[in-house]
Amino acid sequence: MPEDRWLLSAEDLADRFGVAPSTIRRQTAAGKFPQPVRVGRRILWRSDEVRAWIREGCPPRSRWRWPKGNAV
Repeated sequence: MPEDRWLLSAEDLADRFGVAPSTIRRQTAAGKFPQPVRVGRRILWRSDEVRAWIREGCPPRSRWRWPKGNAV
């Protein structure tokens, strides 16, 4: 993941995980990936949240809670 970017696109994440961007979107819709944020028409993910989620073992969103004090 680009280390200097706060927000990442599905394409950025797809490169990181070695999958297609559609897989990232599908996994997000299924609740298996952190909740993205909307910026205008773009759907983006917080890089620090994704890193923390990975460190926790990639739990489903139903068990993953990003602490409120960590907003970008």
